[in-house]
This record gives sequence, structure tokens and C-alpha cells, in this order.
Amino acid sequence: MSVWHERLKTAMDRNGWRPGELSVRSQVPVERIYKYLQGAVSQPRGDMVNRLADALGVPSLWLQHGIDQPILDARGARRLVAAETAGPPGRVLDLPILGHAEAGEDGTFLDNGAVNGFAGRPANLRGVDNAYALIVHNESMLPRYEPREMVEIDPNIPVRAGDYVVLQTTDGRAFIKLLRRRTEEAVFLEQYNPPKELRFAAADVAALHLIVGAHRVYR
Repeated sequence: MSVWHERLKTAMDRNGWRPGELSVRSQVPVERIYKYLQGAVSQPRGDMVNRLADALGVPSLWLQHGIDQPILDARGARRLVAAETAGPPGRVLDLPILGHAEAGEDGTFLDNGAVNGFAGRPANLRGVDNAYALIVHNESMLPRYEPREMVEIDPNIPVRAGDYVVLQTTDGRAFIKLLRRRTEEAVFLEQYNPPKELRFAAADVAALHLIVGAHRVYR
């Protein structure tokens, strides 16, 4: 499985573009593009991926997460087909995918709820307007959740000890963990890999949301 900067290079090669030309077309600083191509940035922040994808003519979900698959059409012309277009039966493509990862960080940066794309909505989340999805970026919850797996969250179901949850912090991060217990002063979560207990002060917790499903999104 390629990582995002390899897909960036693939898309640039298809267009025959060097970093300078992509910079002009995307309005992304050329020094950032060089860093991206070197693999120095695990995931760009803000709208950089969207700018690059629009300039290159590829879906942003494919460029950032590999969710779409490049194929050749019947005439041999290059095109990209979203993997979820023919996705699991009963899924509607309107479940927002939030957040991104940064190298060395345990957690997902939510960027004030900015949407990075849309996934198939399972039947149990139909009508749940505030439901959302996150992509697992690290191995901290192996073997329960694997990197590149997508988890689906229902913010309306109360959580209890023993549930797998997304804890959102007041500084805009989200952690996928197992809820062990909560008190008026703190929330205690379990991490599997490496095994440890995490403590978050109640004042630092913005929300605790229940994970209601998960599935692989990568080929």
C-alpha cells in the first residue's frame, strides 16, 4: 500500500509536472511540495490536499487516504473511480470524514470539524445528522483497530465503561481508545499498543462519542 506522498508523485508523473508547475497551478508553496515528495509530512494540514488534488485532477480522498482506485477506462484513458461508489450495499455516501494525522502524534487533529471527504453511511446511522467517521492512523489499538481502518461514530448514544470511544479534547484532537472509567475529575482510557492507561482531566475533555462500526477502506 502506497503512502500519500507516493500517490502525489504518481499523479504528478501522469501530468508530466515538476514541483514548480504544480506549485503555480495549486497555489501551494513549492518548498512544501518538495517536503511532501520527500515524505517529510505525514498528512498536510488545512486545504493543501484539496488544492493539490484539484490541480492534479484527482479525488482528494484518493490522494490523501488511498480510498479511490486509479484504473484505465475502456478506451485506455486514465480516470479515477471512487472505491465507495460501488461500496457496501445499503450505504449512502454522505458520512463526513473528519480529521488528519501528524507524524509522531497519537490522535487525530479535528481542525474545528473540517470535513476531509465522505464515506458510505451504514444503515444504523441513517438520520443521525451529527454522525461522522475517522480514519485510524496508528497502531495504538491493535488488534482491535488497524491503521487505515475507518470507524463510524454516533455522538448521541451514551457511553459506558467497556465501550470503544472517540475522546475529543478541548485543543481539537480526537483519540480512539477503550473507555475504562470516568469520574467528575477525569476520564480514564485504555490503550492496547503499547499497553497503558491514559488519563484526561475532565476540563480537557470536549466530548466522548461511541464507536458503532468499523470497516477497511484500503485495497
